[in-house]
Amino acid sequence: MISSPRVRSVLRRALIWPAAVASAVALAPAAHADDAPPPPAAPDAPADGAAPAAPAPEAVAPDAAEPAHGHAHHGDRADDGEDAGDDDHDDHDAVSADDHDHGGGDAPAGHKKSKITYKPGRYVQLRSTDGSKLRLRLVVQPMMRFTNVSTLPDVTANMIIRRARLGFDARLPHATRVKFELQIKNMHFGLSNLYGTWKPSKQTEIYAGFIKAPGGLERDTYSFDEPFIERSVLAYFTYDHEMGVKVEQENADATRFWAASVTRTAPPAVDGGDPEDAPVYPPGIDPDDISQSSSKWNLAARAGIAPSRDFEASIHAGSRLRLDDAEPDYGDRVAEPYDSGFVDPRPWYGVNFNVAADVAITRPHLRLMVEGGVRRDGHALAIDLTTGAQTKLDGNLNAEMGYVVFGWTPHGEYGAAVDNAPLHGGWEIITRLEGARVKPADKGAITFVGLTTGVHWEPTPQVRLQADLGLQKYNKNAEDNNTDATREILQLWASWRL
Repeated sequence: MISSPRVRSVLRRALIWPAAVASAVALAPAAHADDAPPPPAAPDAPADGAAPAAPAPEAVAPDAAEPAHGHAHHGDRADDGEDAGDDDHDDHDAVSADDHDHGGGDAPAGHKKSKITYKPGRYVQLRSTDGSKLRLRLVVQPMMRFTNVSTLPDVTANMIIRRARLGFDARLPHATRVKFELQIKNMHFGLSNLYGTWKPSKQTEIYAGFIKAPGGLERDTYSFDEPFIERSVLAYFTYDHEMGVKVEQENADATRFWAASVTRTAPPAVDGGDPEDAPVYPPGIDPDDISQSSSKWNLAARAGIAPSRDFEASIHAGSRLRLDDAEPDYGDRVAEPYDSGFVDPRPWYGVNFNVAADVAITRPHLRLMVEGGVRRDGHALAIDLTTGAQTKLDGNLNAEMGYVVFGWTPHGEYGAAVDNAPLHGGWEIITRLEGARVKPADKGAITFVGLTTGVHWEPTPQVRLQADLGLQKYNKNAEDNNTDATREILQLWASWRL
């Protein structure tokens, strides 16, 4: 038995320090170690004979708290990252509580420790001592597709990198942010995102640069979180990325949100798009005179509600102004999801508009997304591509398009409905039914119906594997190789995420 009070006090100190440190380590959530507060200093040893101090209550990491409906602010979602913001939710489900400030950190140097954080399947983050953050993201999406078309003699096989992205997202002091993202798209090199933002408040963010304009549930979803490797035929209504400015805002609990943009069409294929999507101009026409006309502007807006994690509904609208008939819009090719055209571009001038609405619902084992709308181009033109002669036609091109997506998972988990309810872990059976009716001014209505179903598996946060079967049918007015055609598609693809 040790009788000296001094010796007993020294022994108690030696035992208390390791126990306090071990308790702090055990209580810190490993997945959010970068945001957890530092462990409290160990208390002085109690006086000889006094009862030991009671253990401190378990701390909750800042990221554990999230809005009541289970998703963070929309500013980190819509940049698609595609494609998060595209593109470019991007990844708001992975944003921690200390990212919900006005952008970067305005704390004095030394206030925060520099740290490196890894969010599997999303990003690597470096944080400096002033609170600034740099996120690095890398995703690769290889694909193999077999297609049988009733109007062609042979089955085609296509093995490509459908998408690959390398992105840098800097959250800087004074509520500012810069995002730069390069991509490979169908084996073509291009830009995905290149913009700066400023957050005058926690609920408002202003974008400027090469951005994604508001475009509805499917268009605003991060490309690598889409239910299928390709968006539906409804993507014809909107452009992927444009040059301009955008404002996003939501209320304090993120149950209501809206966004609006003013943009100009980006140069063809700057995002790595396919060459066949570039406009074809008649001889003697300088493309710069057409693309740089001061009469050409694009407008877009979206407003919606997300009262809970399980429900989202929104409406979006857009308009393109081409007010000078001497500098018309040369039109957009209408293509099925796998990029086979069935309506050739139709030139027009005046005002184009589109309006659409979407709803997303999730349940523990189900997800359902529905979206549809209408588009009407301006006054139709016929342009002779050999002479450049223009003829004004009676009427306009009109289009109605929509889709329904249904997913079922036995033991996986779906994300927030506002993010298109992406699958987190496990596997699912996913099905999409889509259709389109396009009526040009110079021809009868062209129709398309497609059904795609697949098995989607998320074995780890970094890997997605999927196999899809598709069946498509076109009517006799469809153009190119799709006149009265049937298409059968088998595709195998994967996503590898840093």
